[in-house]
Amino acid sequence: MVDLIATNSIIDFNSSKSKGSKTITFEKESDVKDIFICNLIFYLVSCYSLLIHVFIDLVFASYLGKKVNKYFNVK
Repeated sequence: MVDLIATNSIIDFNSSKSKGSKTITFEKESDVKDIFICNLIFYLVSCYSLLIHVFIDLVFASYLGKKVNKYFNVK
C-alpha cells in the first residue's frame, strides 16, 4: 500500500514551472526536398568526377604518350 501511494505521488507531481512553459517542437514538413537536393549534389559530383577521369585518361594520356615517344625518339 505504501509503494502505491509513493508511485502515485511521483506520477502526479507537476512543478509550477512546467505549467507556465510551453513545449515547442519543430517538425519538418517533408524530407523529400532534402533527399532530392542531397541526391542531386551527389550525382552531379559523381558525373563531374567521371568526366574528369575520362578526360585525363583519354586526352591527357595520349598527349603524354606523344611527348614521351618524341623525347625518346620512339616511332
